Amino acid sequence: MSEPLHLKYRPSAFSEMVGQRLTAVVLDKMVANSKVPSGLLFSGPSGTGKTTAARILASTLSPDADPTMTVIEIDAASNGGVADVRALTESLRYSNGSQWRVVILDEAHSLTRDAFNALLKTLEEPPTGTVFVLVTTEPHKIPETVVSRLMEFEFRRVSPEEIFDRLMVVNAAESITVPADVLQRIAYDADGSVRRALMSLEKAHLADLMTVVQYVEATAVKDVSARLLLALAHGDNTMAFRLADAALGIVGHPSVLAEQVTRCLRDVLVLRGGGQIHATGKALEDRQTIVSLLGIDAVYSAIKIVWDLKTKVRPSDDPRGNLDLALALIGQIFAKSTGHTQVAVQVAVPVAAVVQPSTVQSVPTAEPRKLSLAEMQM
Repeated sequence: MSEPLHLKYRPSAFSEMVGQRLTAVVLDKMVANSKVPSGLLFSGPSGTGKTTAARILASTLSPDADPTMTVIEIDAASNGGVADVRALTESLRYSNGSQWRVVILDEAHSLTRDAFNALLKTLEEPPTGTVFVLVTTEPHKIPETVVSRLMEFEFRRVSPEEIFDRLMVVNAAESITVPADVLQRIAYDADGSVRRALMSLEKAHLADLMTVVQYVEATAVKDVSARLLLALAHGDNTMAFRLADAALGIVGHPSVLAEQVTRCLRDVLVLRGGGQIHATGKALEDRQTIVSLLGIDAVYSAIKIVWDLKTKVRPSDDPRGNLDLALALIGQIFAKSTGHTQVAVQVAVPVAAVVQPSTVQSVPTAEPRKLSLAEMQM
């Protein structure tokens, strides 16, 4: 396989899009009837097909034209200043010799406030035949004045079943022998992203991972979320923050740990509702223990805290500090739910009282011990 699977099997027509049937049908009808709005907003989680849909829209509007002349694609994360937007709007004043021109602003939420203001006038009065497609994973960060001038399409997370079906098609087309149970695990771990699933399939194939155990051991990020939540439920803040420290040494960024905690809490809700989850062994036992310890309101509140952390905190903020605050708040909620008294993390505080030297005992202070991988997985 010379070309990566996620690129080779990227949809090239609306009919090939996975998990976004209504969006695909509406966009296809708009193009067929030449009634495409001048401003569109594609929002939703990463890997769900937003940018791909924008490119399909551009190629469908001008099937015979040179894409370099009819498509302008800008990464707003690195070109999101007011000068970049002014240069864009200036270039749109000149004809490209085609009936249509599509401007794709990827990571549109990264535009600065001044850049949004500079873009607003062009969105209100776009050049004839120009379609703006703003693509974002964080639509709440786009000003309402801009959103009100766009037709929004929400791209949802693709279900594990739909992803599994897609993996089976690719498996057969590429003569890959990864077993169905491994594909099911890949589909679950993809968290709604077809792109992520295809990348994981390629890794499993190249590494010859033929069992679920092999796949999990080789590719799964170490997950201590259940143990962390159990520590908070028992009021042991010290252990919870030690687990967080150890986990961050492996996963690298607080956002990864926040995602793990979210998925664990989601599993807890599913178990409470009588559903089935993909966790097995100790991971399943820990989640069942959390179900027995916590009330439903505590779980909902914890999910809201982590969700706010993931969706409302700006990337420029202190990610570790925000994660610590979220864990502390969850600990307070869990303590009320379980009746456990929180064990606070020990912090050295200056004492104002004068202590006579003769009464002071010298006691060695133990250094916090870092958890090993084996201990994290217990």
